[in-house]
Amino acid sequence: MVVGDIVAGVFDAATTMTFQPAATVEIALTCVGSYGTNVLLTNGAIVGMIGTSTWTGISPNTTKLMVNNSIYLTTSGASGNGAAYSGIQIK
Repeated sequence: MVVGDIVAGVFDAATTMTFQPAATVEIALTCVGSYGTNVLLTNGAIVGMIGTSTWTGISPNTTKLMVNNSIYLTTSGASGNGAAYSGIQIK
């Protein structure tokens, strides 16, 4: 993948989603959504919630969530109806 490429992923309820770009890659996420599962940022040791387990739909008009190999996106478990993300590679 190269700068400017679109990245996206969809995960079912039986899968814990983890989106961790390669070591030199940075992604600007513009849309993240889930239903029935928590959406989190993590560095592998510390976890911070960015969305609740009822409904998480982070607006594509306002979201500017940057992830890389050190700080990346994950979900808290397989208890909902899945999760999805979309963004663009910026580095």
